[in-house]
Amino acid sequence: MIRLEIAGRATRDSEVHNLKTGATVANLTVAVTVPMGKDKNGGVFIDLKCWPPFDVIAGGIRKGDPVYAVCTARTEEWEKDGKQFKKTVWVPVTLTGGAGASAAPRSTIPAAAPAAKADTEDDLPF
Repeated sequence: MIRLEIAGRATRDSEVHNLKTGATVANLTVAVTVPMGKDKNGGVFIDLKCWPPFDVIAGGIRKGDPVYAVCTARTEEWEKDGKQFKKTVWVPVTLTGGAGASAAPRSTIPAAAPAAKADTEDDLPF
C-alpha cells in the first residue's frame, strides 16, 4: 500500500459534488513546500478526493487554510470517446484542516525532507 503524509495549504476553495448514487465527494488541492537542493524550495500540488466522512471536513476548507492529511493511492479508470484513461488519486484516511485548524507540527514530516527555514508555516509555493 502506498501512503502519503502531507502538510500544506489549500490552493483554492474545495469543491463538493453530489453524485447520482446519493454520495458526496469533495475535491481539494493542497500546496506543499519541498526542498529542491541547497537553499532552494519548490512547490508540489496534490489533488485529494475526499469521500465520506472526510467530505464534510474538506467541504469547509477554503483557499489558504492549513491542511494535514494521510492518504492512500487509488487508481481511477474510465473511457471517453473510445479511449481508456487512468489516473492516480489520493484519498485521505486522516484529514484535518479549515478555519482555525493548524497544519501538522513539523516533527510529523519525514526527516528526509527537512524545512529550509525554521518558520515556513506561512510560505506558499505560489
